[in-house]
Amino acid sequence: MTILSTSAWFQIQAVRLGYKIQKMHYEIEELKKKEQRIDGSLQRSLSLAHLDRLAKTRYHLQVPQISQIVLISDGKG
Repeated sequence: MTILSTSAWFQIQAVRLGYKIQKMHYEIEELKKKEQRIDGSLQRSLSLAHLDRLAKTRYHLQVPQISQIVLISDGKG
C-alpha cells in the first residue's frame, strides 16, 4: 500500500466513522425523547387524580362510610 492509498483509506474510514457517530447522536436524541414521553405517561398514570378516577369508574370504588371502617389492633397496644 502506498502512502497515498493509505491516506485515502484513513480518510474514508474517518468519514464512515463520522457518519456512524452522527447516526448514534440522532438515535440518542430519539431515545431521550421517547424516554420523556414514557416518563410523562407514567407520571400521568400514577397521579392521584388519575388513580381516583380509575378506582371510581373501572372498579366502582367509593370513599367508605365511617361505619364501614374497622380498626384492627396488632396486639402490641
